[in-house]
Amino acid sequence: RRIAVAINVTIILCDDDNRMTPFTTSIIILVSFSLLEINCNDCVSGYQQYRLSISFRSNRNLHHKKNRLSKNGDINEIVQKVGLKPSLTPIRRKNEKMNHNSSVLLPIPRHVDIETQLSFSREGHAVLRSFLPPSFLLSLRTELQTIVHQEILAAWQQKVAVATNSLSEETCPTIEQCQKKLISLGLPTDIPFLQFFNTWRKLSSVEAICKSPLLASAASQLMGIPRVRLYQDSLFVKRWKDGKTPWHIDARMSPFDTQHFLTFWIPLQPIHSNGGTALLFVNKTHSDIALPYWNELDGKEYQRLDHRYSSTAIHHYMPLALGDVTVHSGWTLHCADANISNNNKKKQSTSEDRYALAVTYVDARAEIREDVVESVARFKQKSNNNKNKKNSKGDNEDTSSFLPWIQDVKPRTQFNHHLVPLVWPTTQD
Repeated sequence: RRIAVAINVTIILCDDDNRMTPFTTSIIILVSFSLLEINCNDCVSGYQQYRLSISFRSNRNLHHKKNRLSKNGDINEIVQKVGLKPSLTPIRRKNEKMNHNSSVLLPIPRHVDIETQLSFSREGHAVLRSFLPPSFLLSLRTELQTIVHQEILAAWQQKVAVATNSLSEETCPTIEQCQKKLISLGLPTDIPFLQFFNTWRKLSSVEAICKSPLLASAASQLMGIPRVRLYQDSLFVKRWKDGKTPWHIDARMSPFDTQHFLTFWIPLQPIHSNGGTALLFVNKTHSDIALPYWNELDGKEYQRLDHRYSSTAIHHYMPLALGDVTVHSGWTLHCADANISNNNKKKQSTSEDRYALAVTYVDARAEIREDVVESVARFKQKSNNNKNKKNSKGDNEDTSSFLPWIQDVKPRTQFNHHLVPLVWPTTQD
């Protein structure tokens, strides 16, 4: 759809001798937008958040000149060229949380090219180069470091809870005790990462990226579904000398019964190709329906995946610049190498820690499985008889993520819940 608005404007130019020269022109503003991308109600109240295509026509020379004007940057540059002081400030939507530590707004939704869609559909993964503003990600990393310092104990407790198949944190009140508990269970001391769930509920900047039409519309296009729900975000901190992330499948950890499930993996620093710790994918594993169909989750076949798939099927997208994003299906087998690359110095520092934000979306029609709700109920009973029971059809790594809302939802039904919000289309927000 296009809307054209014609405005007659008289501009008075003043030279150094204070002589004024009137200049009358006609400005035709042509606003182009797609109903699939931008809610019409946003065109007025939120126009500064989206880039508009604007054409200027002068009555003097009838010369057409098109400019892409985005929030603050391009408009302020034009204002400065005529000697005026920029005064444009962001327009805030009603009830919108503004991130005061980040002045960069995310771009508008964009079409995912056919090559990327084919890669995702055929191989189960793809890359989106220069997809997010680097300055936004730098600010995001700084804010997330605060979360890490505040919640590092909870991250260690989550490791113990997964290892012991328990929801109790009482047996692990300190980091040192959590580490001793893991050692007593025979687990390696070089854990693969520390994980922090749902930082979007604590930081408006993370909420902005998780609910952004940019990511949500891309998820809709890649999965080929009209409506998308935010499942969770996970901050992965792979510290210097942290071990290898083992091969795993994300969807096995979720409570949903669906094939439409994907994750955007967003590195918060550049990742080199030599010794980098970006994700490694096994091509086409998302379409290997025989693996879960014929083999139990604890079966031997899952212990010999290196024999099931050829080593030539492993693929990665390194190097990754700041702003590059990889995306993979929830059913794609993937892992990450240990953070012991030659690019790191021998002396440990926070700059050597690899930060990555994983944002996961799911089909809005996806339903919750009964076995997950029943398993959570057993956990909450804290019965000794249920001490070592597991979900019958899934892994328990995400349990602490969906625990706050899972019992509010009836299995095998369509549902709405504010902790797993609908993010696409935006008209449903």
